[in-house]
Amino acid sequence: MKIGEMKAQAISLMLPNVAVKLDESSDEEVIRAIYEMKSDPNLESILEASVGAINRALSYLEASGLSMTKCVDVPSSSCERQGDKAIIKLEDDFMWAERVLLHTNDVTYALGFEKANGVITTEYMNGVYTVVYKPQITRITRTTSDAYDIILPYGIAEFIPYYIVSDLAREENPELAEYAYENFERAVNRIERQIAPCDECFQLVYKWD
Repeated sequence: MKIGEMKAQAISLMLPNVAVKLDESSDEEVIRAIYEMKSDPNLESILEASVGAINRALSYLEASGLSMTKCVDVPSSSCERQGDKAIIKLEDDFMWAERVLLHTNDVTYALGFEKANGVITTEYMNGVYTVVYKPQITRITRTTSDAYDIILPYGIAEFIPYYIVSDLAREENPELAEYAYENFERAVNRIERQIAPCDECFQLVYKWD
């Protein structure tokens, strides 16, 4: 969902008389619509404040484990070795690991591991390690294009406008803010209950029998 769409839907919730529908619109339409809305001083202040609100929503989702799951393959030959341990250095977006596997001689092992200082420590064996991990969600800034598409799993991006409203309307309209937050939190809780256990998710990702 584009951040311009999030901002516009939040404004529609806060100010029903300024209804703007941008579903499935083009990048150009989103940018133009938000640009036109900025000509209204009242809307401009909401649009500016929405940037911080979106980032706070992303932090909430990140802490709830609702970011995309990534997999990275790391050959053992590229790992630092310390005795019988392998030190696996990952990409800068690495946040926390779900699972570490080793593929060797057509056999796959699930390995125990430790995470510290942004690296994974596990048993050293020849082969290819696969690390399944949760990445940090990229934050936006005031210069981020309104056409930027925030990719989040489970359709949770569609509920970020409710978080924006809950964040920005707390003082002027606490009832609306509470209503919006309850909708956002209800969506998060529903998705958390629907997420399959790690073993099942992994089977789906790798198409294993």
